Amino acid sequence: MKQSHLIGLATPLLLSAGTLATAESFYQYAFRRINYIPDARRSMQKYAASYYRHVHWVESQANIEAWHMTAPDNQRLEALWLPHPGSKKAVIVGHGYKGTGITMSNFAHMFYDLSFNVLLPDDRGHGESDGQYISFGWLDRLDYLGWLQRIIDRIGADSQLLLFGTSMGGATVSLVAGEPSLPKQVKAVIE
Repeated sequence: MKQSHLIGLATPLLLSAGTLATAESFYQYAFRRINYIPDARRSMQKYAASYYRHVHWVESQANIEAWHMTAPDNQRLEALWLPHPGSKKAVIVGHGYKGTGITMSNFAHMFYDLSFNVLLPDDRGHGESDGQYISFGWLDRLDYLGWLQRIIDRIGADSQLLLFGTSMGGATVSLVAGEPSLPKQVKAVIE
């Protein structure tokens, strides 16, 4: 075989292999869960005291409960439930990309002060929930339907529910809102 033929065959193969390797590394970076807390940039340090004040507030609530749920695909899902005694209002607070429920403590505190029961789920591939990959809300939307039903079972069919999320959590609650089986108790979605 002529050398130019070999170069003509090898070049597209090498380019394809390089493209696939690059795509795989991007995929692993974007979709694989992390099990560490990333270092905060110096510019973010000024918010640390406020952030940890809200985290401490949530964690110090005497009535906080750890909720567990097994999804239809046998993934174990975790959430924190902060009940507000006597309230028929509840909110699910969806976290952002590579966050966890507890990273939304500032919103949990705000909604609790507005007399809401608060659920802080760890989405698949995040925090204490199972999953090796992040689904960017697609699988989580069905999980949230399960959480909504559990809240209704807990506080009653006359409950008023709110879905709230930021960043990826906003995408998740928007996907939940589009589900035909969305409970009638969901009165608003905020992203």
